[in-house]
Amino acid sequence: MISTSIRLKPEPITLALLEQLQAEGLIRLFNPTERTIQALPGENAVESLYESPEEYGPHKLIAVGVNKYKVRLGTHPDHEEFLIPAHGNEVKPVYLLICRLRKEEALASDRQGTLKTEDFTCLSLYPAPRGAEMFTMLAGTLHCEFTIPGDKAIGPFYVTESRDLPIEWIDLNRHSFELDSQSDQLVQPEMPQRIRKVGLCLTEPDGNGQRGVVLKGPGRSTLTESLPVRIEIRDESGETEQVASGYDVIKESGSEWIGEAVIRLSEKQSIRVTDRYSVEADHVRIHRSLKVAGRSNKAFLSQLTFRTEEGLTVLDANVFAPGMLYGTFNNITKTAIGGMENYVSGMKELIIREDRMPAPTFGLHFKDGSSVAILHENALGDTTFSESMDTEAVPFVDARFQFGSLGCVEEEGALRTGFWFPGTEGGATYSGDTFPHGQMKKWRRRYHPLTEEVRHDYSVSIRFGQDESFPRYFNEAWRRAWTHYAPEVVLQDSELIRRSQNKILHSVVDRTDGRVTLPIAFDSVSGKVLERDAYMGFTGRSIETAYFLLREAARDSEAAYAYRESAYEILRTFCEIQMCPPTTEGFAEGGGWINVIRDQPSLRALSEGARYMLKAWEFEKQAGRDHSEWHKWAMDFGNWLLGQELPGGGYPRTWKAGTGEPAQVYPESSYNAIPFLIQAYDISGNPGFIESAVRTGELCWIHGQRDGFFVGGTLDNPNVIDKEAATISMRAYMTLYEATWEPKWLERAKAAGDAAETWIYCWNVPMPTDATDEQLHWKQGVSTVGVQLIATGHSLADTYMAFDVAEYAKLYKYTGDEHYAEVSRILLHNTKLMMAMPGRPYDLHDVGWIQEHWSIAPRRGVGMSRIWLPWVAVSHLCGIVELEDFDTDLYRTFTTA
Repeated sequence: MISTSIRLKPEPITLALLEQLQAEGLIRLFNPTERTIQALPGENAVESLYESPEEYGPHKLIAVGVNKYKVRLGTHPDHEEFLIPAHGNEVKPVYLLICRLRKEEALASDRQGTLKTEDFTCLSLYPAPRGAEMFTMLAGTLHCEFTIPGDKAIGPFYVTESRDLPIEWIDLNRHSFELDSQSDQLVQPEMPQRIRKVGLCLTEPDGNGQRGVVLKGPGRSTLTESLPVRIEIRDESGETEQVASGYDVIKESGSEWIGEAVIRLSEKQSIRVTDRYSVEADHVRIHRSLKVAGRSNKAFLSQLTFRTEEGLTVLDANVFAPGMLYGTFNNITKTAIGGMENYVSGMKELIIREDRMPAPTFGLHFKDGSSVAILHENALGDTTFSESMDTEAVPFVDARFQFGSLGCVEEEGALRTGFWFPGTEGGATYSGDTFPHGQMKKWRRRYHPLTEEVRHDYSVSIRFGQDESFPRYFNEAWRRAWTHYAPEVVLQDSELIRRSQNKILHSVVDRTDGRVTLPIAFDSVSGKVLERDAYMGFTGRSIETAYFLLREAARDSEAAYAYRESAYEILRTFCEIQMCPPTTEGFAEGGGWINVIRDQPSLRALSEGARYMLKAWEFEKQAGRDHSEWHKWAMDFGNWLLGQELPGGGYPRTWKAGTGEPAQVYPESSYNAIPFLIQAYDISGNPGFIESAVRTGELCWIHGQRDGFFVGGTLDNPNVIDKEAATISMRAYMTLYEATWEPKWLERAKAAGDAAETWIYCWNVPMPTDATDEQLHWKQGVSTVGVQLIATGHSLADTYMAFDVAEYAKLYKYTGDEHYAEVSRILLHNTKLMMAMPGRPYDLHDVGWIQEHWSIAPRRGVGMSRIWLPWVAVSHLCGIVELEDFDTDLYRTFTTA
C-alpha cells in the first residue's frame, strides 16, 4: 500500500548540478583526455573514454520523445549518453529524475517508508546551458524521464546506448511521486553561457572629472571601483591617512586600457600610478606601476581593490584562501584568521599575507554560483630577518619588502576585495612561535618608505566564474595558480633516500624494560633522543616502521637479519596491547600506557596500527613466514570495530581506554577507518568489512566533504579543517574504488585530492634576504615548492604529503589527467629538499635526517624546534615504496629526469 508522497521540486539543469551528481558517482560529464587536447601538429588524436561490453550488442543512437506523466524508476547494467538539444520554452518541459541511492538502498528505504525528497534530484532539461548539454548516465543509476500534461510540442532529446541494453524497472510499494504544484509554471532561466569575455567599462566622471572602472562579471561577481588608486600614508607618529583617487586619464592602447592618476601629497611630493587593464577569456589582468616623486619621512602602501555589489557581507560568500580558509568560518579555530569569534566581535577585515598561502590567491564564491578569484601573478616574497622574526606584530617600514597581501574587507554595505602591497595583515595575525595558540587580534602593518627609490610593479588577475560548485570553483582557482607558477621538480635520489630512511629508523629503535619501540622524538641536529614515549600510529608510526624494515630486509641482504629481527621485536611488543576493546595507542616512557589524547585511544591511530600489522603479516606470509599472532591482533580489533559502528553510520573518534565506551563521537572523522576495513576485507573475505567501509564512505561524503570541507585529520588539533583530513580521505576513497571499481569512489578520491593539493606551496618563498644559514632552519637558496601547510589556525608547514605520492600517481593513471602526475612528482622529490644528503649536510645529524616542521610565514625559515619524529621517515618510505608497488614503470619515469 502506497503511504507516502515524495514532492519533487524540479531544478533547471546546470553544470554545477551535474558536477555534484558526477561527484556522487551517478553521471559523468564529457571531458576530453589529456592526449586528445594535446594532439601534435599534423595529427588527430583519438582515445576511448569507455567501451561497452559486447554482450549488449553494437552501439545505437536513439531519439526520445517524452510524453509520460507517471514516474517509474529504471536502471541499466551499462552506461548511456544523454544529448540535450537547444530546446527552450516552446516545447513541453522534460524532467529527468535521478535517485541518489543505489538500487538496494532505495528498495530498503522504500520497505522502511523512509525515502525522502533529498534522496532525489529532479532536473528540468530544457534549456540546457553550455557545458550541461551532454553527459553519461552511469550504469546502475536509477532514473526516469517524464513530463506534465499540456498542449506544447514534444521536444525530443537523444541517447546513445548499446543496441540490446536491457532496463530493469524498480517499483516502489510505499512511496509515490508528486511534482511541485508550481512546476507547470516553472520559470526557465535564460540559457547561461560559460564566461568567454568579462565586461570592462568606466564609471561616470566625478566632480573632478576622474573616472573609475567596472569589471562586469556574471551574477553577483561584478566588481566596481570609482577610486581605484588607493594609498595608505603613515607618518612618523604612527598616524595613518587614506588617500584615494580616480583616474585622471584613461586611454586605449591596442588591447589594453590604461588608467593614469597623480596623487599630490604636498608641494614637493606626489605619487604617479599607471594601471594597465586587459581582458583575456574569463579574467581581467591589471598591471600597476607606481612611482614616487620627492622625499619625506613618511611611509606608505598601495592597494588594488574593488567593491562587490551592495548588500553583501563575508557571510554571503564561501571564502577561499589555500591552506587558510575553505568556505565558511566553521571548523576554523575561533580566534584564527577567519575565525568566527573575531567576526562576531566586529572584526570585518580579512587581509592575509601571501607568504602564509601555498599560492598567492584569494577568492569569493557567491551563493548564486558566481565567483571571483584573485591571483598575484608576480609574487617575489622578499623580506628581512627582523621583519620575519616579529612575534609581537609591530609596524615595519623597509624598501626590501616584496610580499603582498590578499583578502577582503566588509565596508559600507559591500565587500572590498583585492591586493595590498607591501603585505600588511589584519585584523588577525599569528605570532608564529606557538602551537596551537598564537592567534592575535592585531594588525601586522608593513610599509615602504615614501621616497623616490621605491617603485611598485605588480600584476594581479581576477578570474570570474559562474555556475560552479564551491569545490569546482576552488579547484579551478588553484589550478590556475599552479599553472601560472609552474612549480619545478628538483630531482632527488629516491633509492638513496629509501635506504637512508630505513637506516635511520633502525638506528633509533629503543630496547628498554623488555620492550622494543621507536621513541617519539629526537633532535635532528644531534640525533639525541628527546622523548621515549612510543606510539603505534599517527606521529609515532612504530608498526609502520616495522613493516618497512621488513620490506627493506627483502632487498638488503647485508642488513636483512638486523632489520627483520628489529621488526619482529617491535611487532611482538605492540601485540601486548589489548585491542578488544583497545587500551592504548602505545607505551609511556618509564612504563604504562599513553595516548595522543589523554586516556582516549583514537580511531586513526588504532586503524593505522592494525592496517600495517596486517600488511606486515601478509608480506611475511607471502615469503613463507607465518605470524598468526599479528593476524589475530589486528583482526581482533577489526571484529571489535565492526560492532562499534554508530546507528547513523561511521565510528567514534576516540574511546575511553579499556572500556569500549565512546569518548568523542564526531563520525565525520570516520574516513580514518576505511583503509583498514578494506585491508581486513581483502585478507578475511568477510563482507561485513567492505559493507561498513562503503557506509562509512557515504557518511563522510555527505557530511561536508561533497561541499569541499575536510575536517578532523590531526589528533593534536582536532575538528578543524586540515590537510590530513583531505589526504586520508583521498586514500580512503581510492581504496574503495580499487575494491569496488565503482566510478563514484574515483570521483570522490579526485575531490579529496583536489582539496589536499591546495595545501602544497606551488611558489618559492625565499628566505629573508639578510639572514644567515646559522639563523635559519630552512636554508638560503632551497626552494619551498613542495612543502605544505598543516592545518588552519596557524602557519606551520611540513612534508607530510610525501605519504601521498602513490595516491596522486593513481589519480593520474585512472583519470589520464597529467596534472596529478605533476603533483605526484613534486611530492616524491621536493619534500626531500631540506633532507641532509651527501654534499649537502646542512646542519643536520647525518644523511637522511630532516627537521619535522618549519614556518614559511613569520617566523619564516624556522620551526618551533629542531625535532624529528618517526612519521617523517615513514612518510618518505611510504611514498617511494607504494609508488613502486603500484607501477614499476611509472616509478622509473618519476624518479628520473
